[in-house]
Amino acid sequence: MLRSLVGSEMCIRDRYQRRVRGAPTIGMPAPTIPGSHPRIGMFVLLTLALGTASGTQVAPFPCDQIASPIQVVQAGSDGYAAKTLNVLTGGYADLWTLPFTLPTSPFSKLNAVGINPIDSTAYGMAKSNETGYLVRFGEDAASPGAMRMEYILQAPVFSFAGAPDRHGNFHIISSNRLFTFTGIDQLTGHLSAGAPGLANMSTLEPEYTYSVVGNRPVADIVPLQANLEGGSAQDYLIGLGGTKLLVIRYSSGYQHWELEATGLDPGLWYGAAWNYRDQAGEEHLYFAANVGAGVFEATGIDLVQGTVNMVRVGPSIQTNNNDGMNCLLANIPFPPSHAPTAEPTMAPTPDPTAGPTTGPTSEPTAGPTVDPTTNPTPAPTAEP
Repeated sequence: MLRSLVGSEMCIRDRYQRRVRGAPTIGMPAPTIPGSHPRIGMFVLLTLALGTASGTQVAPFPCDQIASPIQVVQAGSDGYAAKTLNVLTGGYADLWTLPFTLPTSPFSKLNAVGINPIDSTAYGMAKSNETGYLVRFGEDAASPGAMRMEYILQAPVFSFAGAPDRHGNFHIISSNRLFTFTGIDQLTGHLSAGAPGLANMSTLEPEYTYSVVGNRPVADIVPLQANLEGGSAQDYLIGLGGTKLLVIRYSSGYQHWELEATGLDPGLWYGAAWNYRDQAGEEHLYFAANVGAGVFEATGIDLVQGTVNMVRVGPSIQTNNNDGMNCLLANIPFPPSHAPTAEPTMAPTPDPTAGPTTGPTSEPTAGPTVDPTTNPTPAPTAEP
């Protein structure tokens, strides 16, 4: 009953027209930390035994085992490889590869990837026969060790900048337009892009249109829930291109800002973005430069001044045809950013310093003494 209802194009279009934001259209509430919610384990069992409500055969991503940032990178003519980033060395280790011929309808591009916290499953934009589709992908729940990709809807455009948010919505941007797909965990998956039951959202109108100056296009976006405007926390989509940080608010009405980012090369692309949170629950955003210039954290976002500080937190190697994803709101794997503070702090220095002595010493001190002697002496004096 649920499968036929969700698979109905009329029902899908009605759900999109209602535009329920801030909560998933259908399905369980979003867990605070993906992979830690008790229902995730139940979801895995249902996937293996019965399949999900949407009929997917894609297994949830193991968020409880892999906390590292992930890049999905084109692996030559083989397909796309998922790789984990070593935050200390900048190197990558292979997880698995999705062959171009994996689904019945082969695909040529995969980008705008992200892990939906509602079902802990990876989603992204695929291109097949020059048409954009929203897909889900990962290990085949029915054949452990094998991979699977499912087409779940035909999109109005193909995009390389997209991400799911904590509410289970999937957002993409293209040509200064924002499109939003809701309730993606409830859409039926198909191996063929031409399957009769595939949701057709090719005529979907953009949720929001904006204008920016930008010295490079935004190559990936990441969600953020934070208090950037005073008052209550709002939901934003953040993307970095060159030295411009794009901020789009999509809760409590739409608005966008373009911030000047310090500490960056204006000619660089940032094709991978990640959202992690600290022990206090604050969210942190990270962006990797495609040329291998490193991973940068966005700190001090100031919508009034129109500025943001970008602080390098680690190395990265050169990548192309890539996109970043991670288990949303997982704990930060990067070392501290050491971002500059607004006022001087009394934090200890990274190396010991020779501080003043509390009294006279029998040998000359390496640094200043508490009280200087009245006249220089060739040798240490017995009295100060």
